[in-house]
Formats: sequence, structure tokens, C-alpha cells
Amino acid sequence: MAGQWWLALTTFLIVSKCGMRKRLIWHRRDLRLHDNELYHFDNVDDKTHSISVFVFDQQYFRPTKSSCRSEHKTVWCGPHAAQALIEAVTCLRDSIRSIGGELLVRCGDPCIIVPQIAKDVGATEIVFHEEPGTYERGIVQTLQQHYMFDSSVKLCSRVGYTLYHPNDLPFDPNKWDQLAHPKQQQSKKRKKKKQHHPAQIKSRNGIDFDLVDVSPERFRGINRIMGDFRKAARSAAEVRQVLDAPKCLRLPPDFDPANLEGGRGLIPS
Repeated sequence: MAGQWWLALTTFLIVSKCGMRKRLIWHRRDLRLHDNELYHFDNVDDKTHSISVFVFDQQYFRPTKSSCRSEHKTVWCGPHAAQALIEAVTCLRDSIRSIGGELLVRCGDPCIIVPQIAKDVGATEIVFHEEPGTYERGIVQTLQQHYMFDSSVKLCSRVGYTLYHPNDLPFDPNKWDQLAHPKQQQSKKRKKKKQHHPAQIKSRNGIDFDLVDVSPERFRGINRIMGDFRKAARSAAEVRQVLDAPKCLRLPPDFDPANLEGGRGLIPS
């Protein structure tokens, strides 16, 4: 109880510095407003202002060695996918502007650009989606390390790419087989797997990062057979309700793109 009180007090002190909560919404792969949890937080109030950002990560367009033959080069995002991405970002920017918001666009390394924008706009929170992939996970870990020593910003993540939310699925690795085969008596001699308790990551000032645990340890014990996984998931969780698109966004009163390096940013053509 004391920990919750200290968390609430510390968060209040950060917000009170500028009299408002400034939320930087970092779009990664989810380029939509409809059914996007990043725009549906429980603590949205009259003092909550948001700015959206999308970064064209250069790593997706940089030639790398092919996994088939080392003498061949490949890219994660080819010309056709790049064109679709440009159109999606353009549409997203138009949609955000139509309800009073703004989408900043940058090109480069998100590990550098996102913290810099957060600093420039005075953000108190950075919210984003967890995305599958070793590289994508590494970006989040880099941000965590950065804000372990810079306690001015709270990191918050959500998951929007799975049918069942990870937080609704079993944390006990022994539950997966029980849910998949409820009528099958589990062997008492079977060695029980140790339950995974996700560690709450804290910044140096003690504020908890509100991050969804998608680490491999989180899913220990998960069924390897797809049919068993479906049975277990359906027994343990329900598909969450679809969220409506936000009807209105509020920019910070002191927000001026002209004061930012790169301004609003241009979408590549």
C-alpha cells in the first residue's frame, strides 16, 4: 500500500512540474487510430495532452546478408512495402490532424530520435506497442536502459498484434497443459515448472514502468502444438473488446513544431 502511495505521489510531482501530463505516442507498426490502445489510457483527463510520432527506421531499408545465401543482399522493407508504408503514414497523419492532434515524422534510429523528441516537447510519458522480433525487442530494452538513469519520463507499452492479450494468458507454466487437456489426469511425478513472476522495472526515481512482459521467460510452458494452444488460450482468456477511434486529441498549449529540430517532419516520397 505504501508503494502505491509513493508511486502516485511521485507521478503527481512530475506532472505538476508543467501543470499537465504530456504523452508522446510512438507509432511503430500499428498505424491506425481505430482499436488502438495507445489512445485509450485510464488516466486520460483534462490535463492530458498528446503528441504522436512515427520514425522511419533506417534499419528496415538497409541491405543485409540474406539468410539463404550470404552473397545475396536483402532488405526488411522492399519498394512495394515501402510505398504502402508511406501511404499508411500519410493517412495516419491526416486522421490525427483531423481530430486536433499532430504526427511528427522522422527518419533514423528510434533509440536516439524518440528520447530526443520526448525531451524537446517535455513529455512525461512515452507510450508504444510491443512488437515481435529480436531487433524490435532490443529497441525497447535500449529505451529502458536510457530511462533507468533519466527519471523524467515514464515508459508505457501495450500489445495490439495478438488475438489474446498476453496479460490474460496463464503466467503459471504448469497451467497450459491443464487447460489444453482438462480431462487428462496430470502425472504427479512430472516435475513442476517454476512459475514466472514478471519483475516490475523501475527507473532510478522509483516509478514503475508500465510495460507488458513479452519476454521468452513469460511464455515458458506454452503449448507447442497449435491445437493445444488454442484450447488453452480459449479456456483462459477472452478476446478483448474493440476500441473506438479517438474523437478528439489535445496538443500541449506550448507545443510549437517550429521549435523542434526537423519541425513536423516530411514524409518520404
